Amino acid sequence: MKRDVRRDTTIIKFIKELVSKSIQLRRDCIDFLALLNFRDKRAQDSQSVIKTSLRTVCKHAVSTRVYGGMALLFSISLFLLMVGALGIYGLLRFPFGLGVFYTGSIIALCFVFFRVVLLPLRSFLSREEIALLIEQKFPSLNNGLISSLQLTSDKARKKTVGYSEQLISMLIDDTANQLKQLDLSLVIRKRFFRLSCVLLIASVSVFGVVCATKPSYLKKNIPFLLSYLRSGKSLGEAGLMVSPGPVIGDITISYRYPLYSGLQPKTEYNTSGNIRALKGSEIQMSAISNRSLLSAALIVNNSAKIPCVIENGNMIKGVLSLLESGTYIFETTDSNGRTVQDPTPHTIQLDPDQFPEVSLNAPAKDIVVHESDTVGITYTAKDDFGIDEISLVYMQGEEQKTRALASFGKKQLQYHGAYVWSLSELTLRPDDKIAYHLEVKDNDAISGPKVSSSPTYYLEIYSSRKKHMELVQLQEALLQELIHMLADDLTKRIDDERCTEKEYLTMTQDGILERAEKIIGLFTDILVGMQDDVRANYSVYYSLENLKNKFREVTEKKRMALRQTLLTAGENAIPVSVLRELQKVQDEEVVEVEDSIIFLNDIIRKQQLEDVFDTGKNLIQSQTNIEKLLDKLREGEDAKLNEKVLSELRQIEETIRQMMDKLMHMAQGEHMDEFLNADALKQIEQNDIMKELNAMKEAFNKGDLEAALQASQRLLSALQGMMNQMKSSAQHLADSSFSDMLKDTNQLLDKISELEQKEKKAYRRHRCFEKRYPETHFGGHKRDLSVIFPKAGETGGSNQERYCRSKRHPGQKRIVAGIFTGKS
Repeated sequence: MKRDVRRDTTIIKFIKELVSKSIQLRRDCIDFLALLNFRDKRAQDSQSVIKTSLRTVCKHAVSTRVYGGMALLFSISLFLLMVGALGIYGLLRFPFGLGVFYTGSIIALCFVFFRVVLLPLRSFLSREEIALLIEQKFPSLNNGLISSLQLTSDKARKKTVGYSEQLISMLIDDTANQLKQLDLSLVIRKRFFRLSCVLLIASVSVFGVVCATKPSYLKKNIPFLLSYLRSGKSLGEAGLMVSPGPVIGDITISYRYPLYSGLQPKTEYNTSGNIRALKGSEIQMSAISNRSLLSAALIVNNSAKIPCVIENGNMIKGVLSLLESGTYIFETTDSNGRTVQDPTPHTIQLDPDQFPEVSLNAPAKDIVVHESDTVGITYTAKDDFGIDEISLVYMQGEEQKTRALASFGKKQLQYHGAYVWSLSELTLRPDDKIAYHLEVKDNDAISGPKVSSSPTYYLEIYSSRKKHMELVQLQEALLQELIHMLADDLTKRIDDERCTEKEYLTMTQDGILERAEKIIGLFTDILVGMQDDVRANYSVYYSLENLKNKFREVTEKKRMALRQTLLTAGENAIPVSVLRELQKVQDEEVVEVEDSIIFLNDIIRKQQLEDVFDTGKNLIQSQTNIEKLLDKLREGEDAKLNEKVLSELRQIEETIRQMMDKLMHMAQGEHMDEFLNADALKQIEQNDIMKELNAMKEAFNKGDLEAALQASQRLLSALQGMMNQMKSSAQHLADSSFSDMLKDTNQLLDKISELEQKEKKAYRRHRCFEKRYPETHFGGHKRDLSVIFPKAGETGGSNQERYCRSKRHPGQKRIVAGIFTGKS
């Protein structure tokens, strides 16, 4: 009896709570709708401000939760759709598989909707809940908002509040003022909305990738799922069947590789069906089905369909040519006419045919050769399946040429070869530069031969003119160093009172002495280079050699004097008288450096002018070659002769440009008038050479050989006139007569050397005679023949002094004196 009463009491209590919650829920919904529909045009009342704030937060919370929930539901729906399309064949193998999948999907979606959307929205039905959210975000309200709502609600329901209405009004006004200053959009967090959007974007991206790589999902699987959802049935005879398809296994694969690979055929039994072979391989496969089949096919990369043959009712046989990587599946039609695609895809992987390799073993560097030399080339080539051809590729001018070095009819995986390249066949000129490399082709007959190249190297044709001009540039560098040293000697005088201190003297003179060592090194480099320079002048060589000796003598004299002075002074100051003596030594150095600068400058300018003359000679030779080629062309048309004429024209144009650049460079020098008259240079610049050259090119391009030949003759005449102008305007250099005198001096020195050798032979005979006949005495007749040699030197010295007095150029007087002193 008591149990029944207790049970009845519990039921009544539950019913009362349910009714109370329902009434409260109804009241919250009414307040929620009233809050959402609240409009206060005045917006001046404090209570209106509070209601407007609550409405703003409520709408923001509802929109964020609803939109986020919709995005999440759509993402889950898309995911379930992809899972269903991917596993449709597996679902069809089980009874009611699709029904279970759809039921589970709907339950999952309803649960997510209820848990993620509805339940969070219930908390927004109450004004107090919204106020608590605002209080949590902005603690500075100090529970004023929730208190205002509760007091206002009690007042509206005419309950006894127990507080002064004035205090309540002040609380509401203060709360309203605080709400106006707050950013209520920050109350509701957007984390859920952002996460839902990220999931939606990820789902759409994955769905797009799957549809792009597996078009069958769009064509068959997804429509099948949707049709089953509408009617609860399959697509019918034209679509997929609910009954599972046949099981295919025991796949045997036979490989027949491309002929060029040289690989032997092979067969693999009971495989997984995955294929891996070279591109172009032929695959013969067979498989067994557990059901009788009417037909079968291979679907390659969801596009190409290759029919197969059915033997014995359940054996599938087919042939597949490998042209690209991907996948394939079996498509079968059973005895009932139902067509099913096997759900298991099999991979096709192409093994790459590697690129061949070639290396140039020798000469594996840039080299300088003569135009008639032969170059020995050794090389190595290899490939994974076979080499087809090895070639030498080189650039001559703007034309690329190829020369086959080796070709192979049989399989050749690796090859070491050598080739002797005769450059005389190329009609090269000095300064030409040939870029060359080796190329190797493999024997790939499917994708086409693959080509690889060795590094590119250069053959530079030796140019005596270039070698000579490099030495001239080295002489210009020497000239600059001498000028700098002269400046140092003139500005850093030793008789300066500050040089009485050893440290200051050492500091100022160390730089000069170091520069002197550098100048001697440049002298040495120039002289060594001139020994191999076929264009070097004999007189210039000995002049520079004696300049070096005299320069070294004066600098060494100064160095020894400085060293002796520093050692003698010890810790004491250097006397002024000693500094004056040292300054005299430095003055001697200044005189020698000045003379060297003057003489070296003359030598450099003369060599530059000679280079211009040589360029003009080459220009005239090229023009003569063009006339000969035009004469041959008049006899008959020849494409090769046309190319040669065009090449010569380009060569003439480039040579003229180079020669004018050289003349302009010389004209910018300080002593241009010593070599080339400025008015004559101006006439050269204004010559009609380029006009005649352009006329010849235009006539040649039009095919008018007679006009081209006439223009060629006028161009040759203009070139000759230009050369005559330069020669007539080039002034005689002071060292021209000096060069003749040097020849006479060298002959005199040779005679002195010959006389010296004769005297030495006579002296040796005399000594032998004394040893053989010791009793014989020569007495006063005996003399030391060695005194002859200094006298010979004195004789040379007198000739030297007479020559120096006869010459006007002050720098050359001292240089000639050096020649006699150095050679005697």
